[in-house]
Amino acid sequence: MSDMQSKKKWLFFGFVLCGVCLASLFLIPKFLSVDKVPSKKKSYFFSYEITSFAPWKVPYVVAKIENQKVSLLLDLGYSEDVALIPAVVEQLKEKTYLEKSQHYGFRGKSYDTTVYKIPKLQIENLSFLDLSLDEEWAAYQEDSYVNPEQEPIIFAEGKLGWHLFTGSNLFLDLSHSKIAFSDSIRSVKKNGYQNVVFVKVPLLRDRRILEIEAEVNGKKTRCLLDTGATCNLINTELEGSSSAGEAEIDLTADAVYNSFTVNRVVFDPLILHPLPIRLPFHIDIILGMEFFREHIVFIDFAENSVYIAQSTQ
Repeated sequence: MSDMQSKKKWLFFGFVLCGVCLASLFLIPKFLSVDKVPSKKKSYFFSYEITSFAPWKVPYVVAKIENQKVSLLLDLGYSEDVALIPAVVEQLKEKTYLEKSQHYGFRGKSYDTTVYKIPKLQIENLSFLDLSLDEEWAAYQEDSYVNPEQEPIIFAEGKLGWHLFTGSNLFLDLSHSKIAFSDSIRSVKKNGYQNVVFVKVPLLRDRRILEIEAEVNGKKTRCLLDTGATCNLINTELEGSSSAGEAEIDLTADAVYNSFTVNRVVFDPLILHPLPIRLPFHIDIILGMEFFREHIVFIDFAENSVYIAQSTQ
């Protein structure tokens, strides 16, 4: 089976919006510990090799919570710290109940969830402390698929959202199966990327998702950064249009290339696939794993900036 045929069967859009009762989550302090918390004055660059991807092309990160090792999707479309399926949540002894909340899938449906607090999550020698944990039910994962051929769904044990990395910054070179945690773009360049030309653009978080502004076909638009999405999408949701569940995406069809400019720098043409996306607010474009396989991205939460470069592969 070709790669494009495989993509047709496995389309996953891990975008989630948290609708109600979320104000308290911002009050949870978060700290990053790296073998005895390093001084913030020191530079750091801790790399992690991605060793596996889900069938729908989203990367897995192996994490440890209490004594359990879990394979979690790296999903920047998810706006919290971590989500786990009920079977894993039940085994955690150190969780603390916080509240009931709601999430919205990319079809616009809302799902109730239970929110807990957990003391620690480890990724190799890095420890992320005092985190929010969402209990994610199978119905939400099912809603995240466009599965026209009705293939059996493979459920992930959970996922990591962008809010987890706000204290560490996140570097992604997914064409080389690599992510890293770094204090600055300077440290990134010192660790093998000194000849890479990055373009800096503001990170937009006013809607509690990760967006950048770009020009697509000469028109300024907001683009959502989402490693939880298999492909790049352009929203075609209009009154009377079919829902995402009824729509079919055929990635074996001729690709539609679009001009893509960030901060006046022209990148290689961007492939966009049309899909109706229904959410509480409008999303124009989702940059999914197609984008992240072709670009190197550093998200600097401290300075609210995103650095983008064309991948060397």
